[in-house]
Amino acid sequence: MTDKLQVALDLLDVATAAFKPSESQPLADMVLRTLAQGVSDQVHATQAVLRSRRPRAANVNARAAFEGAMDMLLLIGEGEGINRAAALVYALEQVETEELRARFRAVDVAMGIAREPPASPTPEEVVLADAEAFEQQAPGHGTLVSDALREARQPKRTRRHWSNLSRKEIAAEVERRHPSIAGIATLGDALYGFASMHSHPRLRVWSETGDGLGGDPLRRSRTADELFPVDLSTISADFARMVLESRANRGHHQLSGRDHG
Repeated sequence: MTDKLQVALDLLDVATAAFKPSESQPLADMVLRTLAQGVSDQVHATQAVLRSRRPRAANVNARAAFEGAMDMLLLIGEGEGINRAAALVYALEQVETEELRARFRAVDVAMGIAREPPASPTPEEVVLADAEAFEQQAPGHGTLVSDALREARQPKRTRRHWSNLSRKEIAAEVERRHPSIAGIATLGDALYGFASMHSHPRLRVWSETGDGLGGDPLRRSRTADELFPVDLSTISADFARMVLESRANRGHHQLSGRDHG
């Protein structure tokens, strides 16, 4: 395990624990903090898998960490629209959770499993309660959340990213919004492509077992398997921390060159 990843993770965990939502934009800050926690969780998982005998599997967690960090960069770059975007992230989460519950109930029916699903509040019930709290803390936020739920309820809306962008488009948009991290679109395209390839079934098992054909042309070293998820997770932890620190210290919509340096 490299020291740089541990340092980046420790700094992110400290920043996440210290981050406090502002009184004027509590929803946006709560979403950013939750995304940062998700990045941390995935980086911790990356470390755990890297310690195993199959480090290649860590690419799955490294990819998830990178997605979370890119979402944070995209969200903080929304400028004046950050509160509306954050409300949509929140509302989509509620509706998608309800849709997943329905899919699991369909599994029970298809497999003849007789069980009563636990009672769960509807997205409308959850959002109504939260909207009242947000409205008291920051007038106007309750309306934002209610409006976002109506959009989240549109047919197939949960199947698309909250920004309506693809992952490749997100990387390009992040670079446009944060000029100080020039090259992130190209880097993101290459890194995400590599991580995606190794997050799905592949013939890399030959190189892990040593049973390849014709001299094992796909062989790669364990070191190579470890380096990629380490680098991707380190980048993700750094970006997530930078977003939180920028938001807490200055609230800027763009990361400065000093942040990135």
